[in-house]
Amino acid sequence: MNVLISLSVALLILVIVCTIFIRISRKVRRGGSGGASIATLGSLYDLHGKDGRRAIETIVEVKAGKKLEEEESSDSQD
Repeated sequence: MNVLISLSVALLILVIVCTIFIRISRKVRRGGSGGASIATLGSLYDLHGKDGRRAIETIVEVKAGKKLEEEESSDSQD
């Protein structure tokens, strides 16, 4: 009887871990990590020199432009 309970608990833990892994991987695939990198760059903006700041500004502008292009293309398809 104890073996059945142990196996049930182990199976339950395995299912929970798999569910959490699947949810995290889906969130990452949707682009959840792209926004975090921009936020990280913005928060560290003051710590960079002139060249670093220009690079950060360029990256943010490029990413914003791509996002706007994607929104415009999706609006035109509707």
